[in-house]
Amino acid sequence: MSGKLSINEFVINVTKDRETFNSSDMEQIKEILRLAMSYYELRSKEVNELHEGNHSSVLYLDSIMEENILLKVVEIASHSDDQLSLEQIYESKVVRRH
Repeated sequence: MSGKLSINEFVINVTKDRETFNSSDMEQIKEILRLAMSYYELRSKEVNELHEGNHSSVLYLDSIMEENILLKVVEIASHSDDQLSLEQIYESKVVRRH
């Protein structure tokens, strides 16, 4: 990850580029997480799956380190003292492979 922005710098840059960013909108937080997974070249990924006729986003976490990176992204993007969990954002659809 050399030459990359810090997590704090990354989230600030991405959110300031979005005029309508709402830190309590879970879909916008998911978008920031997708961008972070791509930018930091993480092996964790979000997959859209079909369950009982409904499409939903499932987060597959590759390692504890990547989970911690994504939690830091959420903490900074949500601007909240009450830490959101990945389970809250993905409605309990989180799969840990570690």
